[in-house]
Amino acid sequence: MAGRTPSFIFVGIVMIVCLVGIFYMSCSSQTNEFQETLASFERRIRTLAEKNLEKEKEIESISATIRDLENEKTNIQQQIEQKDSEVNNLNTKLNERKVQIQNLKYDKQFLDNQLIEFKTMNETLASKNIAIEKLQEELDEEKKSHDEQLNRLKQEIDNYEKQLSQSQNNQENAIILPNQRFQPLLLPNETIKTSLLVSQEPLAQLNQIKSESKEDIPNSLTNQTIPTNEKQQEQLQLSRNESVSVLPKNGLVGNSFTIFRRVVTRRVKENLKN
Repeated sequence: MAGRTPSFIFVGIVMIVCLVGIFYMSCSSQTNEFQETLASFERRIRTLAEKNLEKEKEIESISATIRDLENEKTNIQQQIEQKDSEVNNLNTKLNERKVQIQNLKYDKQFLDNQLIEFKTMNETLASKNIAIEKLQEELDEEKKSHDEQLNRLKQEIDNYEKQLSQSQNNQENAIILPNQRFQPLLLPNETIKTSLLVSQEPLAQLNQIKSESKEDIPNSLTNQTIPTNEKQQEQLQLSRNESVSVLPKNGLVGNSFTIFRRVVTRRVKENLKN
């Protein structure tokens, strides 16, 4: 018994060896699994690293785009501020234009009213011009008629003056008596008043005709409608002056007295000569 190994030790060693083999097998299988998992982890790490690199690149590109966008944002903000200032300026200009438009509307309305007034005034002036033309025609006709009357009166005055001169000549011829030294100025049944009345009968007729003509001509001219134009007033005044200037300025009574005085002085001179 002393030279032989015990069986339980051998069995134990065998069992230990078996256990070690089993443990080795399990460990080897686990190591294989761990290696496979490690390889898978390494693959995943590589893929993740690649993805990380890609993501970093994407992040860098995104950050670059962000910077660009920020720059664009600042530029856009500056442009917006400029546009806001321009919009404010345009709003102020628009308000000014609105005020100008309103003022122009008021001016247009005022000018329209003035145009209407001018049209009415033009119509009234046209009607007045027509009336003035009619009145001018009537005035011309009246002037013609008055000229005819004046010519007729001139002829009558000339005739009366001729008759007066003939009557005066007849009286002078009748008064001269060479045989008498002192001839009376008046007839026996004649007074100064009767002689004056007899000598003044044609003169009174002339005076009456002239006074009637003086009264009729200005009255007929003044009864016309008063012209509104200055030229027509001047023409009317000239026509009045012409119509009045045709008549003699000296009175007929004065002429009669001068004629009577001449007759008396002539008779006195003849008597003195005789």
